[in-house]
Order: sequence, then structure tokens, then C-alpha cells
Amino acid sequence: AERRRTSLQRTPIAATVLTGESLASSGVTNVDQLQFISPAATVNNFGQGIDFNIRGIGKGEHNTQTTTGVITYRDGVATFPGYFTAEPYYDIARVEILRGPQGTFVGQNATGGAVFVTSNDPVIDGGHHGYLQAQMGNYDALGLQGAINLPVSDTFAARIAFNGDRRDSFYDIEGPYTGDDGVQIGSFRLGMLWQPRDNLSVLFKTDLNYLDLSGYPADPVNSPNGLFDITANADIHALDRCGRSVLKIDYELANGTTIRSVSGYQKGRTEYRADLDGTSFGDSIFGDAVDEESYSQEINLI
Repeated sequence: AERRRTSLQRTPIAATVLTGESLASSGVTNVDQLQFISPAATVNNFGQGIDFNIRGIGKGEHNTQTTTGVITYRDGVATFPGYFTAEPYYDIARVEILRGPQGTFVGQNATGGAVFVTSNDPVIDGGHHGYLQAQMGNYDALGLQGAINLPVSDTFAARIAFNGDRRDSFYDIEGPYTGDDGVQIGSFRLGMLWQPRDNLSVLFKTDLNYLDLSGYPADPVNSPNGLFDITANADIHALDRCGRSVLKIDYELANGTTIRSVSGYQKGRTEYRADLDGTSFGDSIFGDAVDEESYSQEINLI
């Protein structure tokens, strides 16, 4: 939160800080599960959008016009506020959840607080190490996740991480044109670290995410069907595709002061289509597609 390493007990901020191992043991794999491990946090996840509140302050209405009150940073760069939130948590080093206004360090979209998600960096002298895990379940659910550290030389290392999940839909949709093929999520991250000198480090990370959330099927309010038996016949669709690249350069001066540059580029496309009447008669469709692009540059004197 203060752009430097500090002891949490001596830092004047109300915060919850968890390592990647703690997140895994708590079963946290996405943003809405943070509310189960952090006091005063509530998350309303719409799949393609999110209302995140800390101490009751944040965002109470789900739309693109209302600014978010809790900002999320990924590897030092502010993400799109309130959208592309299904990006999974994998190969995480730590998560910091800061309660209360954080405008001094992260700007106007942090009235309620801020969340910093940091993935594992490459380790130059750490040898070849990593992990691989898989899961399976009903509804033909399959998952695979892993990472590997690659020490290329005495001054350069890379780290590759990936995550994939898929499952069939919970719903039986009459159709015929539902577009509901189940949930399919794929994510990939490449990190590269170069340290030519003790006082200079250059870290580059790039993330790619394909988030097919299937859709949001619903029946008319007075429908006699079962909860998971849907009569909608129009094409339903909920798909996010997004990428992020972050370049962090640290240069330490002779007096111990560090100059840090964090450059970010993000681009994403969110698509949504829904059957408005929820019936099997006629086609009443609502849909939209929005492209987002963001450049950021931050300079810190630490």
C-alpha cells in the first residue's frame, strides 16, 4: 500500500494480507470469494461485472455510469473498474485488501478501499521449480493449472503460468438457439525478469484471458417450469476477452532511494446477449459489445 516493504503490524492501514498459499488453502480462486476471508468486504458478482464494497462503501448499482468505489490492482496496474472481473486467481504471490479510503496512493476510485493482487515473479537463482494441479467433477467439469520457473542465465529468468476450467451448463434450455455451451475459461501469463546489476531490475509480465461465462438464462417471472428448466429460445452469450502487459523498472540510487516506473497497457472486449422475454415464442433479444483500452504510467520515488 505504501509502495515499499513494511511490517503489517506497524503500517497505519486497516488491511488483510494473504499469501498465495493461504488463498489456495481457503479455496479462493476469484474475486467474489475474497469476501469470505476479509472483514467488512462484500462482493456482488454478475460474472461480467462486479459491485465491490468495503465497510459498506463502494458501488451499489450495477451500471457503467456509476464509478467503482473499490479499485483492484493487478501486478501494480489498476484494472478496468468493475468489469472483466472473472479473471481467475492463479499462481498468486499475495493479495492485499485495504479498508478505508486509499486515494493518496491509488486515486479517486478507492473511496471504500483497494485490492492489490500480485502474481509470482520469476526467480533468477531459484532453479527449475513449479507446480501442476488438476481437478474434475460432475457436469463434466475439468480444471488444469500450473506454473514453472525457468532460470535462463545469471541475470535473466522467466516464469510461465496457466489456468483452464470448463464445465457443462447447469440449465436445460429449450432453445433451439441458446448459445449455452457451458463455462470455458482459459488464462495464460508470461513473466520475464532481467537484473543486469544489483541496483537495477526490469520485470515484464503479460496476461491473456478468455472468459466464456456461457450466459444468463431466465424464465418469465410466472413460469411454472423448474428452476433449471428454461424456455428461452434466443441466443444467450457472455464472453470476455482481455489482456494486460506490465513493465516495472526499479533503479536504486547510491543513497538507498529507489526510482520505480510502472507502465501498463490493457485491452479487452466484453460481449453480452440475452433473451428478454424468456419464452420459446419469437425472438426478443438484447445485446451489446464494448471495447476497452487503457494506458497507464506511474513513477514512484521511494
